Amino acid sequence: MWIRQSSFPSWHTLVLSFSSPVPVDLLLFFTSMNTLSNSNKNSLLWDALLFIEKKFNQDINLDQIASKSFYSKYHFQREFKNLFTLTPKEYLLQIRNQKALLSLLSTDLRIGDIGFELGFENQETFSRSFKKFFGMSPIQFRKKYKNPKNTTYPKIPFTIKTIPKTQIIMIRSTKGISGLSKKINKLLDFALQNGVHTFESCFYGKIHDPPQLANLTLKRADIGIEYSSIIKNEILYPFYIDTIPEGKYYSVYHFGSLKEIHTTYKSIFSTLKILSKNFIFQNPPYELYHRLTPFFPEEKSITEILIPVEH
Repeated sequence: MWIRQSSFPSWHTLVLSFSSPVPVDLLLFFTSMNTLSNSNKNSLLWDALLFIEKKFNQDINLDQIASKSFYSKYHFQREFKNLFTLTPKEYLLQIRNQKALLSLLSTDLRIGDIGFELGFENQETFSRSFKKFFGMSPIQFRKKYKNPKNTTYPKIPFTIKTIPKTQIIMIRSTKGISGLSKKINKLLDFALQNGVHTFESCFYGKIHDPPQLANLTLKRADIGIEYSSIIKNEILYPFYIDTIPEGKYYSVYHFGSLKEIHTTYKSIFSTLKILSKNFIFQNPPYELYHRLTPFFPEEKSITEILIPVEH
């Protein structure tokens, strides 16, 4: 992914090849690039990816995204795709269309309003992008899948609880739920090396892209462990720090495999009637894993879904 000395001149050779004095800012750039480890470089790309996730419904361009790294925008785009499989623009469109799908299923917002909230220029652009991902227009999708005939979802019990501010070390699977097991091993190794894991530590997660969504190159699922002590080493890709804000949350339990958790979410949508554009267009709910595969059989897994109570 990075320039190899065996194939290209080293940065020393490039600097010495200048016939005139090297500008200081260029010298600093080559120096910083030479000393960055692969983890550092990937962390810069990861920061750019998180920037897209936070600003996905705003008018952002490649220059703004690339500014989160040391790369030129053209080199950045190539390195981003090498690491994450998608170009920045493709990733941005995946997020927008995934959010659109959830909104079409779970709200009564007009098609044009959904597209506007997600940052599309107009309804035509939104509809064309959505159809490319899901094979039908937003109107066709809503008619087919929202409240299908003869389909009812059971009422689901819930409580309201206060959650303290919680710091979490997260790692992401880009293969969805099926890729979480390998990530858990890396997460535990990191936590043990840094002395932040105890038997009382809880596992948390976020499922960005529901398992039943088709045509998604990246299927994002995050798994993390809470911590309260000082971390010995710098947090670099593939790890990142997340924070659950203090506040009141709806608490709903899912029993059984995470692969079927979307059925519980559908019952939540039907029962709580609390969905608003803020819920759909921002971060997914946190999941607290009381019993988690591979530590327990899938059928005995217990997941608590935490949804912020809006004020």
